[in-house]
Amino acid sequence: MTKSSHLTRAVFRALIANRPYVSRECLRRPVVASTPVWQRSINHQQQRHFLEALLGTNRTPQSLEGARPTAKNFEVAIGKLVDLLRARKSRSRTPSHDELIDALRFLFSARLENRQPLTRNEVFLATETFKHLQERDLVLREHAGSMTEADLLAILETLALPTPKERFRSDTRVLAELVRGSLTAVPGATSAESEQAYVTILARTGSATEAKHIISAHSTSPYTVWVEVLKGLVQEGKDTDFWRLLDEYESKFGNLDPHAHEELVIAFIRADRIFDAQRIYNQPVNSGDGPTTRCTSKMLEMSIRAGKMSSAEALARTLTTRLREDDVVASLILYHAARDPRLENLRQIVHGLLQSSNTEVSMATFNDVIEYALKRNNPVLAQAVQDLALSEGFQPDGKTYALQLQFAIDQRDFSKAKQMYEAMLMEDVPSDSFDLSVLNRYIALLAFAQAEYDVMMRATDTLLERGADIDCEAIAGLCHVFLHRGEIDEAVGLLRHRIDYFPLADRARVSVVFRDFITNPSINPQRAFNAYELFRHAFPETSAVQRLPLMQAFFDRKRPDMACQVFSHMRQADPGEPARPDTNAYAKCFEGIAQCRDVDGLQTIHNMLKLDLQVEISTKIHNGMMLANIACQTPWQAIIDHFYKIMDSREGPSYSTFEVAMRACETWPPYGSFEARKIIAVMQSWNLEITKSMYDNYVGVMAGQCEFENAVELIESMQNDIGEAPDAYTIGTFYNAIPWQFRKDAVEKWAKQAYPELWAELVSYGEEIDEEWEVRYFKVDRSIDIDDPPLFGEGEWKPELQREMQSQIEPLPMSH
Repeated sequence: MTKSSHLTRAVFRALIANRPYVSRECLRRPVVASTPVWQRSINHQQQRHFLEALLGTNRTPQSLEGARPTAKNFEVAIGKLVDLLRARKSRSRTPSHDELIDALRFLFSARLENRQPLTRNEVFLATETFKHLQERDLVLREHAGSMTEADLLAILETLALPTPKERFRSDTRVLAELVRGSLTAVPGATSAESEQAYVTILARTGSATEAKHIISAHSTSPYTVWVEVLKGLVQEGKDTDFWRLLDEYESKFGNLDPHAHEELVIAFIRADRIFDAQRIYNQPVNSGDGPTTRCTSKMLEMSIRAGKMSSAEALARTLTTRLREDDVVASLILYHAARDPRLENLRQIVHGLLQSSNTEVSMATFNDVIEYALKRNNPVLAQAVQDLALSEGFQPDGKTYALQLQFAIDQRDFSKAKQMYEAMLMEDVPSDSFDLSVLNRYIALLAFAQAEYDVMMRATDTLLERGADIDCEAIAGLCHVFLHRGEIDEAVGLLRHRIDYFPLADRARVSVVFRDFITNPSINPQRAFNAYELFRHAFPETSAVQRLPLMQAFFDRKRPDMACQVFSHMRQADPGEPARPDTNAYAKCFEGIAQCRDVDGLQTIHNMLKLDLQVEISTKIHNGMMLANIACQTPWQAIIDHFYKIMDSREGPSYSTFEVAMRACETWPPYGSFEARKIIAVMQSWNLEITKSMYDNYVGVMAGQCEFENAVELIESMQNDIGEAPDAYTIGTFYNAIPWQFRKDAVEKWAKQAYPELWAELVSYGEEIDEEWEVRYFKVDRSIDIDDPPLFGEGEWKPELQREMQSQIEPLPMSH
């Protein structure tokens, strides 16, 4: 294949698509031509914010009744189903019911006519649309504009089409259950055809046992349905049920016919169960010719891959007598290559086989051997077979290079992969479209490695020009690249037509890329927030638990305004939605506000809390607000508005409640030390353990109230009071809590004399200077974890305990 033929083919494709032909390598190409395919529709939308493009389309109504199954019509049908999901997500007007039914009819009838199974994405969209129609009573009703029995039968028969690349399709089973439920609800609507299709779907989606019970109870099921159930039992590894049903089958229909025998053998081969495959292969067949040639070829290939060369030899002898039949030459070449890979010997054998066979031989014959060699991690043999094919007059084709590209991807050999990709582009596309999955993998590899950007984009354009789907891993990779390159518009264009197309599991994979980017501390805050804006529009189903790390990432960047925006978007979610903030979310937000000392954020989120009827203010929330009030220099509000309310609540305090209250007392002159002493007294009266952390906070209160001698006395009595000696953290608490630098100097002088080793350790922690107040602080982590549970179980916090507390801690008259 020459480069000119590739150029000719590309030019004709451009003419058919009514667009100019351009090359990415062309330095003088028009600017508009460099715009990716997925972006062009956005560029033509005037006066729309780029994020709004995710919320809808400008698609005009178009009837698909009697339409041909072209790529354009499929796009129109899928677009209508996507519009429904977008409308429901944005709570806007949905497409008309007639449009939705029209789209479903076209999708399933076209797929059934061409014997093409639906993709996972199409099943997801069809399921959501069918549910929508069911909820509005538009399935199997007398009036016009309702889905008919014929429509539902078409759905079942399409879902029953084989999907060899996927083991179990639970999504298919869900849609089939919905359709069958509608049929069984209407007397007389269920037909023999629909039952057979339903049983086939069960057999292929991990419910073969249920399918077995159905066909055993209904004697009218044809033998083809029995074979599907037998294959399903093979897939699920249910050997006992399989052999029992096979006996039942033989008593009803006699020996397996050659086609059914072949299918069961291949089912065991795909399950990588060589002994069971051999057992079925040896079963009698109701044909004097025995197993089919294809069946024998597959057994030979399996024996070779399993290293069973003695079995392979007997099978090869059988195939040698059938050289005039298809699939034989390729299998025999594979056998001889596996037995003796020496090139000269192989050359003679291949030449003899080609001379003896009258069947059509092509490069596909050699591709099977190349695939075998590459799977055995033997690229030398693969290249030798390719050279052998050349010597026999067969040029490598698109499948040849796609196989080698796949191997290079597995090896993460970027140079070889690029070479094979370029060679593959020069050839016609493989008839089985094998290259599409390889291209998706290649795009994902380049994207996550952030390598060969131009090659990655060319590969993406290749997929789009072929009208092929970009799978979720490739989409995730492309988004990864666009986000890190700062090309947010490219990410918008990519997601706009595709993200609603994906089921939730695939959407979650793409959303991980955004969450990782947003939480990456090396990313500029504004870039991270731009990515977040796209994320929240594209993935509204994201739960509050998954959104909290995004909020925290902006708090960590010291951008509380952005963090509070993230929380505000959570708060805007409707009650019952997963994005709605709960008690934990409010507490985490107040913790972040404390971390940033954000007065405005505290006021804003507190107002949201007061208006939120879905959340009951808990001890944890009060603890978070105490931390925020302390950081915002209103410690009296922490005690009066929150600590006292915790004491009066049904839930009661947690241990961290007392620690946070103690921290509030530290910066509340002149009442802090007085309140702290009463808190300690109450804890002792309840026999609560005074931990070292609590004791250190008590030292901090004395220091914060400038009670130098009392703080020193506490430190010197620490061993006797709680059984633990002071450490560098204790000295650091004393030093950091006491105000003014001259007082800190006094602490330093005392500590160097009383605890020189601890002071030296504290100095090793490092220090930072507050330039505004010209004071020094040591890097001592004094954070308080408020995730601990309440001290009292449900119903254990009694009113008398509240009264006891209030009798010992009474609010003091004060002026702020």
